[in-house]
Amino acid sequence: MCAEMILCQARDRGVVVTREVPADLPEIHADRRALKQILINLLSNGVKFANPGGRVRVVVEADAQTMRFIVRDTGIGIAPPGLPRLGTP
Repeated sequence: MCAEMILCQARDRGVVVTREVPADLPEIHADRRALKQILINLLSNGVKFANPGGRVRVVVEADAQTMRFIVRDTGIGIAPPGLPRLGTP
């Protein structure tokens, strides 16, 4: 659902969005609003900083105890000096 929300933005920028989400994912017990906002932010940033022809990929993996959301993009990335500030308000 989150990937679908950014498809128009991606299409306008010439960025391809792909998803790998298994159909048989287990139910997740989490704050739906917060998780949705995090994924939308990651996907939107990936689209925003990717060049035309770039790609944004979201993968969901799960096992019996964990669920992993992986967002990868071909954007410019974050310069090493900026990495310590990630997650700081």
